[in-house]
Amino acid sequence: MLVALLTVFASGVRAGCPDFCNGHGNCDARDGGLVCSCFDGWSGPSCASRKCDSSPAWISKGSSLTAHGHVEECSGAGVCDRTTGLCKCNPGFSGMACHRLACPNGCSGRGTCSLVSTIGAELGSGAASPGQSAPTGFGWNYSPWDKNMAAGCNCEYGAFGPDCSLSNTPMPANLDDVTSDYCKLVFESLPNVRTVSCSKSNHSGSSKSFAVAILEWATVFDSYMNNIWYHDGAPHAGELGMRHSDGLSRGRRLVNCGFGLFPRDIQISNSSGFQGSSDVEVQNPSS
Repeated sequence: MLVALLTVFASGVRAGCPDFCNGHGNCDARDGGLVCSCFDGWSGPSCASRKCDSSPAWISKGSSLTAHGHVEECSGAGVCDRTTGLCKCNPGFSGMACHRLACPNGCSGRGTCSLVSTIGAELGSGAASPGQSAPTGFGWNYSPWDKNMAAGCNCEYGAFGPDCSLSNTPMPANLDDVTSDYCKLVFESLPNVRTVSCSKSNHSGSSKSFAVAILEWATVFDSYMNNIWYHDGAPHAGELGMRHSDGLSRGRRLVNCGFGLFPRDIQISNSSGFQGSSDVEVQNPSS
């Protein structure tokens, strides 16, 4: 009789955990019962489900003004496949834990998808402010929680835009080749501009000025500059582009935009700080 009782008791221990923990955990006594303690990488009452990689969640309440401590499977930006243990990331996210922003269109084959920490270290100015550090000869030591999560395209020379899909318009070598037709071509190459008219307003031996009227905006456009490379008012003399954040598809307001053409330099900016000797008035279409 004693042997029989011991056999029943031993059998009860094994049967107390569902599916014997599927071989992926130990059956332990806890809180008056028997539960599976799953091995690393497994989860669920019977340890039948795989875990996915975790990382700080993209959206959470946060743990302080500067810290972001909440960790979640697939970073809260994807769904865990419990069969394979792999994250199925939402559009725009990548990585084993969906912990990185995906670069748009793979940077169009014209750039490198780089982390914000890499961009800061390799391309930053290196001029540190009080209380911050920058390695000698390099840029910033970017260290917030998203340093290995946020990413963007570092476009190759001649390409720009969030996905490096746009190209700068070549600048004629001779000032005499900069005609009203060329002016029209330059402005109408901007993604948010559909139709313009250009007329020469001034021509000296060293510069030209054009009066530009934007006749029609494109109906749908995005901001085509990225956060790494942008025109600061003095782009290279071999190319001509324009920062066009003031271009709007709707609304009526005067936008002052100017570019001056000089033998060794090109000056481009908007009304917030024109650089050069003459402005070009760019008006919205009349209603």
